[in-house]
This record gives sequence, C-alpha cells and structure tokens, in this order.
Amino acid sequence: MITTKNIIKKFLHSVRWNTIETVVYHSVLLTHQVCLYRVAPAPIYGLAGTFFSLFYLALTVVNMGLDHAMSSFFSYAIQNKKQFKKIIGSQLAISFVMLTLTSCTFCFAQKTFSLFLAFIIASLFITESVKKTLLVLLQLAFFNKYTTAIEVSSIVLYVGSVWIGYYSGIKFSLYLIFVPMLVYSGLSVALLFLFVYKLYLQLPDTVFECKKVNSSTKNIVVTRLWTWVNQVSHSIFSSNFLVPLFAYQFGLTYAGILKLISTISHSVTSIIRKIGGITSSALFASTKTEDQVVWQKSFLAVTSTINQILYGIIIFFSINCIKILAIKHIPLSGLSVSLVYFFMMITLSESLFVSYESFLITHEYAHYVAFFNLITMGAIYITYAITRLGPLQTIVLLLAIRIITFCILSFFTFYQWQLRPSWHIKPAWLVYAIAASLVFFIFA
Repeated sequence: MITTKNIIKKFLHSVRWNTIETVVYHSVLLTHQVCLYRVAPAPIYGLAGTFFSLFYLALTVVNMGLDHAMSSFFSYAIQNKKQFKKIIGSQLAISFVMLTLTSCTFCFAQKTFSLFLAFIIASLFITESVKKTLLVLLQLAFFNKYTTAIEVSSIVLYVGSVWIGYYSGIKFSLYLIFVPMLVYSGLSVALLFLFVYKLYLQLPDTVFECKKVNSSTKNIVVTRLWTWVNQVSHSIFSSNFLVPLFAYQFGLTYAGILKLISTISHSVTSIIRKIGGITSSALFASTKTEDQVVWQKSFLAVTSTINQILYGIIIFFSINCIKILAIKHIPLSGLSVSLVYFFMMITLSESLFVSYESFLITHEYAHYVAFFNLITMGAIYITYAITRLGPLQTIVLLLAIRIITFCILSFFTFYQWQLRPSWHIKPAWLVYAIAASLVFFIFA
C-alpha cells in the first residue's frame, strides 16, 4: 500500500535527482556559452542567441500549456493501459500534428536560411518539443533517475561534439551548432520513449473508476488553455519584457544593468522551477485523489523544500551582489545597486508562486491562477498608464503589486483548502548557504 509518507519520500528523492541534473546541466551549458562567446564570430553568436530565444518562445506557444497541465489528468491516465493510451496518446498526437504544421510552415515560408538548414531547425523544433513533454511525463511518474541520466548525457555529448568539431578544423557556423543538437535531441527522444513504454507496461489492465478526477476531453482542453494563458501572463515579469521596456523608456544603460542581473537570476529561478515546479506537480498528482489532509501535508513538504533553496539564493546574492556588479564593471551608484536588488526581488518572488501554481493546475483550478495573473497585469497597466515613473519607481511598483497578488493568492488557498506554506529555516542549510556565499566572495 502506498502511503503519504512513501509518496513524500519519492518526492524528496526526485528533488535530489533534479538538483543534480539542473546543477550539472546549467554548469556545462554556461561554460559552453562563455567559451562560445569568446571564439565564435560575433554575427554567428548573435544570430544563434536570437534564434534560440525565439525558438523556445515558439515552443511554449505551440505547446499550448500541455506540459504544465499534464499533472491535472496524469493521476487518471495511469490508472490502466486503456486510459493511458486514450488520454496521453491523444494529447501527444494533437501536439505532434501542431508541431509538424508549425515546422512545415517555418521550413517553406522563411527566407533567412537555406532549405537544408531550415529543415534541420524544423526537425529540431519537433524533437525538442516532444522531448520536453516526455520529460514531464516521466518526472510525473518519478522516473527522475532516468531523465537525469538522459539530460546530463545529452548536454555533455552535445557540447563535446561541438568543441571536438571546432578543434578538428570545422569553422563555427549554424550547422555546427544545430546539427549535433538535432542528433542528440533525437537520441534523447528515442530513449525517453523507451522509458515511457516501460511506464506503460507497468500499468494494470483492469479498468476501474478513479474518484475525484474528471478526465473529459473538454476539461483537459480547458485546463490546457487556462495554463497557457497563465504562462503568457508571466512574461510581464520576465527579462524578455522588462529589458526592452527599460531600453525604450529609460535608455540602454538601465537596460544593460537589468540584462546582466537577469542572465544570472534566470539561471537561478530556472533551477527552482525545475526542482520545485515539475517535482511538486508529481507529488500533487500522486495525492490528487486523497483527502484534504494529505494535500496539506504535501503542500508543506513542497514549500519547505523550495523555501530552503530560496533562502540560500537570497543569502548568496545579499553577500555577493555588489561584487558581481564590480566584476562586470557596472557603475556602483546608489540607483544602479537599488535597481539590481529590487529586480532580483521581483525575479525571486516568482519562486513563491511555484507551489501554489503547481497545486492549482494539478487540481484543475488553473483558471484561478490565470485570473490572479490577469488582474496583476491589469493593475500594472492602469497604474503605469496614469503615472510617469522613473526606473526605480517602476521596479518598486512591479514588486509591490506582485507581493500583494501573492498575499491574496495565499489567503484564497488557505480559505479554500487550509493550505499553509512552510517558512521554517533549517539551520544546517543556513550554515551551508552562508559558507558557500563567503567562499565565493573571498575567492571569486
């Protein structure tokens, strides 16, 4: 019999594997980007960087919320083989058709690349999207050990292939960047499909009803659409929106400051979202059919884990923020330092929403999340339209509205389900965070 204690144990085990994957993956990728920036021709590097931003933005749009909404119907889909094929199979088929149509449109409508390179990019668009969805599917089933092995191996082999090719005499070009990526992305998809099939074979053949879960196609589509709206609304607090806004309103100097700190903060928040987002969704999906007491215990476990990571990040940047700015030769005026600190607070505040969003989306209340985010966007637009604020005041406004939204969301979930986040600080974790921050401060 699977108990709540065993499920939370699986959750903590998954957190450890996701931590290993995220740290290794981002470390390898960051090292690769730094080296690539130094040796690649500036036009090639700039074009590749711009393309990747648009590439992954397009993936989010075409995905239509599937990856984030999958936790809402996952507990029903894995009840038996028939349900798995009906629900997961149909959703994957729909997504594959959308991906293929988008890729074909890009391949024949664009005029920037040769037809062969366009075909490579279009194929990569399909494999990367399918890979992301399969990774989510397996992580919801707590197959994190296998996904970590595949992701780490893929990034190491990809980066190794690029640099082996370069030192073998191949000049840096878009082909050298995208062809190895397509090869290893395709291999990753094949391996992930094998583990998905393994998951399928573990499911029972018996058909029975699953309480508390509504898995109709209508509900799945509605949840996906609300989840997609939520993802789009989050963009107003992202660097992709704030950096161009500051460049337009206040000049390139302020935009450059935010761009630097956003590059660092994005890596940090992506770690939190990877560790806390999909892993917490897996826990909530596993306890979805249980009673409210189990939901509360699960929520405590998730928020405790996420907040320990958040505390460590806050300590690190509190100690090292000015030193990081000095390394990058940014003028250390009171305004620039204040901008950086408040922008970091906005970025880190996003981490507070991870557990709430995972819970609401998994339990098919994605419309509440989207509603809160749309209200936030409306409040920001109205306030900004009727006032003429400077750069620091704009950042403070965004932060204040975000904090108010979080408080309202917290009160709402407590009123509905008595969910309480855990703010407890673990002394051992605090000591590790301070020690690591001081080591960086002294030796970096």
